[in-house]
Amino acid sequence: CLSPASTAMPRKSRRSGLDRLTWRPPTGRVARAATASEAEGEASAAARKTPKKAKEPKIGLLQLLHFATPLDYLCLSIAVPCAAGTGFLQVSILFIFGALLDSLGSTSATGVLVPETFSLGSWEMPLWFWFVFLGFGQWLLCTVYNGLTDTAKERMIVRYKLAYVKAILRQDIGWYDTN
Repeated sequence: CLSPASTAMPRKSRRSGLDRLTWRPPTGRVARAATASEAEGEASAAARKTPKKAKEPKIGLLQLLHFATPLDYLCLSIAVPCAAGTGFLQVSILFIFGALLDSLGSTSATGVLVPETFSLGSWEMPLWFWFVFLGFGQWLLCTVYNGLTDTAKERMIVRYKLAYVKAILRQDIGWYDTN
């Protein structure tokens, strides 16, 4: 004894001329096909409810320097103060530049232009010399810093690649069939 409510056949809705299909499940509830705007809303809701990605483990400094040798540690221990010195010299140039701006247009009581000098303790030199001195020092420290860090980096990358190849070659032959 099949009734129209228990059949699983789609049929036309009797609502005001809308051409939607309705479906009556065996439980008696009425389900209808979703409109385009409802489908977009459900898709955006599904996109918002995507499962959260697992947090990637953080790598500590000791793991980062796993392949470093004592020579690499020596290079890095020299490079870090050179990098700090480079940053210090960049700030120092700002102070010298400020002194240059202060000296522009200043004159003595007799109307004679004051020489553009900057004194640091007992050292009093022309401002152009300070710019050249600090610029050369910054270039030298930056060159040492970049050279030493690149050397340590390249040495660690070579050891990492060798360890990777050894790990690949150590696998059983069946591992290559599945990976």
